[in-house]
This record gives sequence, C-alpha cells and structure tokens, in this order.
Amino acid sequence: MLALSSCFKDHSTEADVAITELVPKGELQEIYRRGQGLPLTIPCPEIEMKGVEKPLTYSWEVNYKEVSKEKDLVYPCNEFGIFPVRLKVTNGETTLFFTSQIDVQYRYRKGIYFLWGDASEAKVGYIDPLQPKEDIDLNSLALNNPKETFKGEPHDLAFYANEKYGYKGFLLAAGKNLYSFSPDEMRFLKPLKLSTDVVGLMGDPNDKLGPFFYNGRFGIMDAVLLSVNNQDYRKVLTPLTKKEFGQEPYLAPRLLYWRKVGEASTDGYLVYDNQNEVLLAKHKKAEVWFKDETKGYELLEMLSLDRSQQMVLYLRSKSDGSIKELKLKPGLYKAGKKYNHDKELTYTGMVPTNVKLAKGSILVAASLRNLIYYTDPEGKDIYGYSIVSEGNYQSSPLLKTPAGQKVVDMKVDKESKYLYVALTDGSKSTIQRIDLENHQVDMEWTDLQVKIVKIALREDNPTNL
Repeated sequence: MLALSSCFKDHSTEADVAITELVPKGELQEIYRRGQGLPLTIPCPEIEMKGVEKPLTYSWEVNYKEVSKEKDLVYPCNEFGIFPVRLKVTNGETTLFFTSQIDVQYRYRKGIYFLWGDASEAKVGYIDPLQPKEDIDLNSLALNNPKETFKGEPHDLAFYANEKYGYKGFLLAAGKNLYSFSPDEMRFLKPLKLSTDVVGLMGDPNDKLGPFFYNGRFGIMDAVLLSVNNQDYRKVLTPLTKKEFGQEPYLAPRLLYWRKVGEASTDGYLVYDNQNEVLLAKHKKAEVWFKDETKGYELLEMLSLDRSQQMVLYLRSKSDGSIKELKLKPGLYKAGKKYNHDKELTYTGMVPTNVKLAKGSILVAASLRNLIYYTDPEGKDIYGYSIVSEGNYQSSPLLKTPAGQKVVDMKVDKESKYLYVALTDGSKSTIQRIDLENHQVDMEWTDLQVKIVKIALREDNPTNL
C-alpha cells in the first residue's frame, strides 16, 4: 500500500489562505482476495482532516479504469485474475492516493460442493477450504447459468475426470432429470429426462465416464461425447442374469471400478443385483462372483480400498437384517491376454450384532489407509474399522455429532487425508473436515441456512489455469 499526498499554495497572488490537510490514519490491505462472481467491499481508510472542513470526493480505479465514486468500493469480481487498485481521495486542495490489489480467484476450483434445495428445485453450493474466511457460495451454478433452473427434488451430485487426457464432467441428479455440466465453468450442457427418479451417481477422479442409476438400471454419461447409453446393462448384464436366473437384474446404486496400481485404464467393474442376490463383475467378460456367499442378501454398501486392489461388501440379510462382510481382491484382467491373477475372496464373516452398522448407516472408505468409516443408522455417531482386523469392530465411536444434528453424507479425499462430514438438523447444516491423522475436527462451517442432501469433492485442477 502506498499513500501520497499533495497540496499547493500560491503566495504571489493573494494573502495566505488556510489549506486543509488530509492525513491518512489507515491503509488499504496489500491484497484483497475474493471468489469470482462474489461482491467484494473495500472500505476507504480513515482520513483525518486538519483545517477547515471541506467535502471529500473519491475515485476508485480497478485495472486502470474508474469503477466507482463512492466512499467505499463494492466490486462485483466478475472476471478472475489479479488486478491493480487505486483510490484517489481529494478535497480540491489536498489529494491522497492509496494502492492495493484484488485477487479474484477462479470460481470453480478444488473444494467442497454441496447439494440442497426443495421438492421442486436443486441448487449447488461451494466452499473453498483454502479460504475459510470467504463467504460461502450457496448457489454456485447461477453465475454461468443465470436463466436456468434445475427442476426436481435434489438427489445426488458427482465429479468425474481423466486428467491425463483432460476429460472431465459434473453431474447433478434432481427428480427424473440428469443434468450435465462442464466443471471448469459449471456451465449447463445437456439434460437427460427419465421416466423414474435418478437414485444415485458414481463419481470417479480417474475416468471420463459418469455412471448413474435409475429404476434398478444404470447408464453412462460420456464427458467427451456428451452421449448417454445403458448398453452395458442391456447388452452385457441383462443377458447374463436372464440366462442364469430367467430375469433381468435390478441393481443397487453402486459401482466400483478396479485398475492396475498407478494406471488410469480400467480393468473392470462390480455391481450388485439385489433382485437375483448376486455380485456381477464385468471385465473382458461378464460373470457372477461368489454366489454362494450372496444368496439371500441385498447390498448395504460396496467400498474400494488399497488403491482399488481390495473391495469390501456389506450385505444385509433379507430374512433377519443381519449384516455380512465380504472382502475380496478383484484380480486383473486384460482382453486378449492371460489373467494377471484371478479374483480371490479373502474374508467373509458376520458383523457382530452389537455393532451399530445397519440399514441407514452411511459408509465411506479411506482407501490408502485401509480404513472404513460408518455411522449408526440414526447418523448420530461415527465409527472406524480397519479391514486388516477382519471383523474386529470397535464399540466406541470415534466422533459424536453436535446435539440435534445427524450425518447425511460423508466423503474422503483421494489422498485419504481428510474425512468430510455433512450434518443437518432439518433446516440448517454444518460441514466438518476431520484430520485422519488424529481424528480431530480441524475445520468447520456452521449455521449454513440450507438443508444439505449430499456433498462432493472436486479434486482435479481446472484446465489451463
């Protein structure tokens, strides 16, 4: 910040006249940061007037253009970048100059995106953990879609990307609508209207395909072609189950990919057929896996750990509600080549009845730590479980939720550093970030005046920034 003052007296033409001196009592900050599309208010520094009171005039310049003549600057931050700022204050005799910078940060960057709304419309908010003091953006889709409304009860949101080739997408599920966006601008691209509600989305930071689930089926949104199809369901899975069981599959809204460690190419995926009570695998061919273990069970949750080299399934008995844990290695498969190695069931066991894991629990995996985090069915407490322990569940919770709130969603970042927890009391919400080194809340955003439904983490960098 630089403050300069100037005054001028001409003694040769008339008697001395008292000159009012302006003395700065404060400064502008060196730099002001704000998210793109959000208003930034910069107050004028306090100025002391010595001498006869005379009215002050103000002139604010941003990027060398005058933008305001008000005392305090309210700047809309429409364009991102770093811009010089100059404030000129004068009373006609003395002039002060103040300088600073505005860093307008790109709007759609890494961070936490949260879904909220009502029965008729879905909205998406945004939080940047790197800027904890920045105002929370409750409607991040409005900037580049001012005339759009995203109709339907909010269900889910997901990012998917293949950074190696620059493919990426963002999906929003609301009612019977699937909305596709360009995530670098959050610009609405294409809607898909279905006859039934979209019940789940599967984001993937290493793939250009965005799977979505509806009415026991699943489809794929291609981020490059913006095309939608359900060919795997119709041409691969349906013929398999009709041959084996005489009917088409009815899938739980979960899908897990597996890959070679360190590679982006997909070796295969798993889905679960709740109707025929089987685990379906698609790699170079489609198969039913471990059907003796799954008979009589529906899927509670399916999680990927150890860089997708291990999978854990929680199955719920249709007869008595008991929970079974299956742990497996999916193997590696390449078309036209021999197996690297085949699938392997490495653990099966019943979850003890005193463990608060049941229908309604929310489960997530910290893949690089081989840890699973889950809630009780009411979403009041969060527990931890190591898959290495093979059935040794802890009776005490790791974390208790704030009074009156319940967990509605949890996510773990791909580096397994943090657990993000969304809580709500039905009208207001809280998001917590939990450090997985010590299981302490290290950041928290409270009193959000919306009812959060789901959260998603954006972990890829915007292109060309």
